[in-house]
Amino acid sequence: MMYPVYHAKGNMELLRRRYIHSMCDRWLRNGLLMRVCLLGLGISFVGANPSEQRTVPTLDGRVGVNPSEQRYAPALDDRIPTICAKIYRVRQIGLSKDVAQAPFLIGILQEAIAKEEKALEVFRPVRGMPWGAPYNTHLWAATLVALGRLGVPDSIPTLEAFGSHPYYSHLEPFVRVALARVKAESATPSPKTYQKWRQRIERFLDELGMSLSELAHRSQELDNRLLSRRPPSLERLALRALAEMAAEAYSRGHRDVFHWLDRAGIAWNSDPAAWLCVRLVNLSAEQRVEWLMSQLRTKSVLRSEDAYLCQALSDLGEIAVDPLQKWLDELWQERSSESRQSPYTRTDRLLTECVALLSATGTANGRSILVQQYSRCQADLYLQSNLALILDQSPWTFTSDW
Repeated sequence: MMYPVYHAKGNMELLRRRYIHSMCDRWLRNGLLMRVCLLGLGISFVGANPSEQRTVPTLDGRVGVNPSEQRYAPALDDRIPTICAKIYRVRQIGLSKDVAQAPFLIGILQEAIAKEEKALEVFRPVRGMPWGAPYNTHLWAATLVALGRLGVPDSIPTLEAFGSHPYYSHLEPFVRVALARVKAESATPSPKTYQKWRQRIERFLDELGMSLSELAHRSQELDNRLLSRRPPSLERLALRALAEMAAEAYSRGHRDVFHWLDRAGIAWNSDPAAWLCVRLVNLSAEQRVEWLMSQLRTKSVLRSEDAYLCQALSDLGEIAVDPLQKWLDELWQERSSESRQSPYTRTDRLLTECVALLSATGTANGRSILVQQYSRCQADLYLQSNLALILDQSPWTFTSDW
């Protein structure tokens, strides 16, 4: 939202508020305010079906409808809350390595394979996680990453069928990395020695058709400026999977795996997700919260790569809620004395990010705080509209590719 910057210091805040309210009133009449807030949250509005009922997603993907409760953001496609809950669940299955849920993940891909081109549904608007794509594309990406983490051999036929389907060729790097990881874990189940872990990693790279030195060279050429512009490349996804396998070996006492990969020239810091795997590997959950919060608190502007910081923090769940609530209170206090010399201030962005983080924890306490904040924001249409979108898409997800 752009508005004139007045230099009469005493009247600046009054003029700003009058302008915002007049513009919001005009935009609401024209149906534009929701589109502006969608763009502010990395969402591009293309078209949606309004709904007068609140769709309540559950983690198993089912939908419950409470006729007496209104949607927070009725301009969005009424299927979006359900698919957002499914993306959240898919990620949690992969992170927890819940192999019992592998049939659920395989079913998502099989359903996509069974659809003809004309029957494919595109869930609009486009969402940035951090690269922009329709919601169902992000669901498939998250599912492929999760299946790679599970390493279940039963998923191989479905992964191969999905990868050979012409409609999903844009996700080929995800498929290749998932297949390589599953096959490597199948070939070396439960490695208990450093040599076995090396064999797993070497098998993973063989399945991808690249050597360790080749991946090391390519990792040094990755450009993080492209994170929000296109899906991650094969090299970037391979680097992330390599970091996760090395971190797992490290956590089981095989620290020489990192020494071996470092000597090979792997550039962990060339990708934010891979670097976080390495940076957080030797920290407890409490230490991770403290370190991640310290990184976010110092920022005035959030970049695409910061989505991975946010995802790493929110993945810690309940333990992150209290520190986030304290930061939220600090941001409100900062906002009360903030000098507004430009169209947007630090708290405009960070308040929105903080409530998104609370949503992304997937906890009842986090959501309760969001509902309270929604009432608190009634005097600020910009913040309230952003919060409405986050509530409607809870649990929020920052990244689908990690």
